[in-house]
Amino acid sequence: MITIKTSPCGASCRSFAKKYPKYERVGLRDLCQQIHDMYRAADIARLTTEMYTSDMQPAMKPSDAFAKMAHREIERVEIDHLEDESRVSC
Repeated sequence: MITIKTSPCGASCRSFAKKYPKYERVGLRDLCQQIHDMYRAADIARLTTEMYTSDMQPAMKPSDAFAKMAHREIERVEIDHLEDESRVSC
């Protein structure tokens, strides 16, 4: 059996560990495993597949959406109320 040594994030990813000190002593392999476990628990693979393979129909041309934003003809909608709304992302 091969044993893989894990390097602490503080040593291998200094800027990341500096920005997020709680990960300074967490091993890089352990952090990757935590992220993988979270993705698996949330079924991220299925969600991204559905997102990119869904049959989305544009509500308007991008130029029209930009014009509405430029003329402030938009309203902010809370994320919980987004379903069935026309969305614009910047």
